[in-house]
Amino acid sequence: NYTMEEKFIEWLNNFKEFKEGSPLRKILDDAIKCYKCDIPRPSLMLSYTAFISAVKDNILNSEKPSNISKEKWDTHLEKLRDDKEWDEEVLTCIKINSLGNKIIFNIPQSLRDSVVYWKNKRNDCAHYKDENITLSHVSAFWIFLMDNYNKFTPLGSMQQCINEYNQYFDISKPPKGADQSDIFNRLCLAIHSENDLLFFIKNIFWQNLDDLNDIIYKLLHMPNIREFAKRLLIKTES
Repeated sequence: NYTMEEKFIEWLNNFKEFKEGSPLRKILDDAIKCYKCDIPRPSLMLSYTAFISAVKDNILNSEKPSNISKEKWDTHLEKLRDDKEWDEEVLTCIKINSLGNKIIFNIPQSLRDSVVYWKNKRNDCAHYKDENITLSHVSAFWIFLMDNYNKFTPLGSMQQCINEYNQYFDISKPPKGADQSDIFNRLCLAIHSENDLLFFIKNIFWQNLDDLNDIIYKLLHMPNIREFAKRLLIKTES
């Protein structure tokens, strides 16, 4: 049986931003060391920092969602690049609900509330409040990440993936066999359902069926997307 930290490490290795040697992985490696040594407070603080940093990067690396004005979007990006404001701005971006149709993340309110809960737990750790923080809190946060991290991608991310893959498959632009790992990783983050995957497939100008099958086979190795890809692979081969 896997230990909690082994399950977490295996999950981390599915994402480029969390792979061994990356800046965020170094933060999480320290969190894992603290966890193994039964030091839960710094472990939870570091884990939360890595999560909120990854969400910041997801926003900065995404196209503007169509429901947000360029002026508003640029304001968000400016604050995210500010060393003093970025962490609170990430939380602000997450907390924006559907009121006024200005949302950045298409997630349920319960998930927004969960992030606020973990932010408060992080504060409890930082200020050594009377709240009892244990390894079970760290385990629960890691489970939260494994279940939900892929949902924290801006609304513009799927269209961005479509644009990037259409450019990739345009024989007049990249050389055949050009590396597609970055856009594949962004695609994995943008897919939240079988409908997302189907929408992506229908809007790509595939050169041939082999290109389609190649991507679906790669998606079969991504735990959060495997079932969607299996169903679609059966459809394309039938």
